Amino acid sequence: MKNKPLISIVSPVYNVASYLDVFVQSILDQTYQNFELLLVTDCPTDSSLNICKKYSETDSRVKIIEQPFNMGVARARNRGLSLAAGEYVMLADSDDYLAQNALELELKLIQESNVDIVYGGYYTDCDGEISLKKFRFAKEYYSYADALRNHLNFHTLYGYPWGKLFKRSVLEGVQDPEDMSSGDDGVFSYRALCNAKNGVAFTSQPVYYYRIRRDSLTARGSGFRERDLDIIKQIQYVRQATENDELKHYLDVFEFLSYLGMLRKYESSSKEVQNRYAEQCEVLKKSCNVLWKRCFAYAKNPKHKLSALQYGLMHH
Repeated sequence: MKNKPLISIVSPVYNVASYLDVFVQSILDQTYQNFELLLVTDCPTDSSLNICKKYSETDSRVKIIEQPFNMGVARARNRGLSLAAGEYVMLADSDDYLAQNALELELKLIQESNVDIVYGGYYTDCDGEISLKKFRFAKEYYSYADALRNHLNFHTLYGYPWGKLFKRSVLEGVQDPEDMSSGDDGVFSYRALCNAKNGVAFTSQPVYYYRIRRDSLTARGSGFRERDLDIIKQIQYVRQATENDELKHYLDVFEFLSYLGMLRKYESSSKEVQNRYAEQCEVLKKSCNVLWKRCFAYAKNPKHKLSALQYGLMHH
């Protein structure tokens, strides 16, 4: 390893007392030890703050940042990022946990490949049932342009910010949108990619354990919800960050498939839900028609057809 720079790990904390010890201990047990752990407490109502204090009192690398009132995960994450002192940054959810060599592995790769972001593989942990999440990475390195294209492709780069190591420089000016209840992390990841001029690299080795709680899955349900409409805001934010014409086409396909998925959820929902969101979904249907025509007009051009096929448009 070239040197041992400081890595800042930023983690919002809200009512995760049952999981917090495992998370913090997974950081303290890392094979790479030059880090700071920024725990941004968002006024939890359980014992999360006391658990954070237990660690900060015995290890100076664990630092607590207390929000003045409950402000949500995006604001908590943004505040932590603004105070991060490391040359590299990792984001992590405080109910998840890291593989013991996560920092060492990703730091080694980002230094050796001289890229701006490193992606690691991850496991899902559903109440103790561990499964390896497999990605269809076509290669171990993506250039800046390829990374942006593939981020918009459902099949390759994942949009979650956790489990990645960022050069601090690519996060300059990048914030998590604070006006969304879901999908904000995908916008954050895309904005960071827009700054990753040196490209991104992958390791297939799992570095992160993403916890899935069965109770939250049950509460979430499968029907259409108001928060599903946040995909519209997400796409608006991504469009603002997209300048290349080819990428705008990829975004058209992404938008079309996203809206199509939302409409399928809407149509499978109860009559009460359909009546509640009828007006918004009628607008989505009209948008789908416009996007469908625009995508196929683009695909008719022989030099563009392959990119449309790559996105699986013809298979939906």
